[in-house]
Amino acid sequence: QARRYDEAIAAARKAFELEPNNAVGHRRLGNVYETKGMYTEALSEYAELERLRGPGASESFGTGRVYARTGRRAEADEILQRSKNSGENDRLGLASLYAAMGLRNEAIAELEKAFDERNPSLAGTSISPLFDDMRPDPRFQELLRRMGLPE
Repeated sequence: QARRYDEAIAAARKAFELEPNNAVGHRRLGNVYETKGMYTEALSEYAELERLRGPGASESFGTGRVYARTGRRAEADEILQRSKNSGENDRLGLASLYAAMGLRNEAIAELEKAFDERNPSLAGTSISPLFDDMRPDPRFQELLRRMGLPE
């Protein structure tokens, strides 16, 4: 979250020496690669996440975001539809995918639902690089204000 990506990559590599099958670690490293623009590496980490956890909507959001960011819109749309039809309730994952696809209205709607549900993970959106594209949106700023977080 501090945007010290090279340090995060080095730390993740050390951590994987101790525990190579840590799914959360692969998700986090995928996020780092994604936000750094290292999309091939990000897709590799997200594939490892899905291998460890099994296919699921929440495990596919990173892949969908990378597809959206690299112009593979049809594949991002496929992941979006699959996740919406899955019955899973990962509002932040869905919001991050909508944001990567440039669908701000839909992203804000999911974030608002997360706020209404008092999702404790919502606080992380104030610093998450996955929501950097949303920061200029006044609705995003208002949501942060309502949560009592720095805008």
